[in-house]
Amino acid sequence: MSRNRKVNSISIFDKDPIGGFTNVLMKDGKKAVAEDIARKSFAKAGEELNMEPQKVAKDVLSKIKPLAEVKSRRVGGSTYPVPVDVRPKRAYMLASRWIIGAARSKKGMSMIEKLSIELINIMTDGKSGAIDKKTAVHNMVKANQAFAHLGSK
Repeated sequence: MSRNRKVNSISIFDKDPIGGFTNVLMKDGKKAVAEDIARKSFAKAGEELNMEPQKVAKDVLSKIKPLAEVKSRRVGGSTYPVPVDVRPKRAYMLASRWIIGAARSKKGMSMIEKLSIELINIMTDGKSGAIDKKTAVHNMVKANQAFAHLGSK
């Protein structure tokens, strides 16, 4: 089972990092539904921001993706939170998870509306759960910078 295979998609976003976004959004294997939600959400956000949907997708994911994260490392019976750099693929995946998680936590609207509101909030520097999550991760990295020397073997 390869986790790095290319995603086969008939989406209009084929050349953008939306394939992984769609897969994170997907529930119970319903990829067509997830693609429809993603496409309509990015289109709605793009219409609101006067931007192309592909540009919205690229900008939002690059705004939210983390540069570093904290991983636990066991040294001599103790576990230390060690800051490590995030690979680009993982950074986009984390950004997708955070955006979708923040959208799912909203109540009382359809997923298209929730996701488009989340995307608009990210682009306009409004209140967003995904931005809060990124800030929390970066604060953890800063707080545990003293253990950075444990990251290299």
